[in-house]
Amino acid sequence: MKKNIYILLLPLLGIFMSCSNGFYEIISRTTSDPFDDIPVVNSFDAINKITLQWQQDDGSDTYILMRAVNDTTLTYEEIYRGTNCSYTDTSVLEGTLYRYRIDKIRGDKRFNGKKAGLGVASDIAQGILYDNSTEEKAYELTYKATSSCYYYKFDDKTFMIDYDWYKVKLPAMKKATIEIEDTVNGYFEYILPGYTSPYVLNNKEYFYITNNDYTEQMVYFAIRANPDEFVTADTPGGDIRSYKLELTTISAQ
Repeated sequence: MKKNIYILLLPLLGIFMSCSNGFYEIISRTTSDPFDDIPVVNSFDAINKITLQWQQDDGSDTYILMRAVNDTTLTYEEIYRGTNCSYTDTSVLEGTLYRYRIDKIRGDKRFNGKKAGLGVASDIAQGILYDNSTEEKAYELTYKATSSCYYYKFDDKTFMIDYDWYKVKLPAMKKATIEIEDTVNGYFEYILPGYTSPYVLNNKEYFYITNNDYTEQMVYFAIRANPDEFVTADTPGGDIRSYKLELTTISAQ
């Protein structure tokens, strides 16, 4: 008789445990409102596709991705609603600048994002095999490299600019001679860590980086777009353009 009682109690125990788990999820959920977030936007992974990611927020039931075409007056439209934290926007027009905002729903209340991420539909994919967008991720230049940089400016004068960071291993008191090749003079600039004034480079121009230390050092520099050549005066717009670098010699200073 006792065995029958245990058998009858097992389904009830399962129901209780299931309810307990659900109740635990409810009481353990954060009571804070959703936090404000700006989507991370990548415009150059693929041709005319813009990928977006945002942070998971335990205070949000639903994410709403809003998009507006760059203009003096912004009109946002909903392009995604759900619980995922990423989205690929394929309904874009080549050369068009976009702003992306993350709104969030908790219960019956909506929280609109305060700031937007910037994106552009490009017919060029960077196709980079390495990410050298920061000094910490600098690519070691040992001979040749091919890459591209972009610059885009929006109506409110916010902008997107790309830095390509490189490093060269130099013996004590030596200098490296580097040549840049592009299509038009003045498209690109190079800048050294800690400096705020970049140097404008012409096509086929040589520039130098030096190691003034008495021991071998990694010496860093960055290539970026020259804003004056990528946009006209106060006109919104921009471009992405390619270049080649060649480490030609390492010699005495």
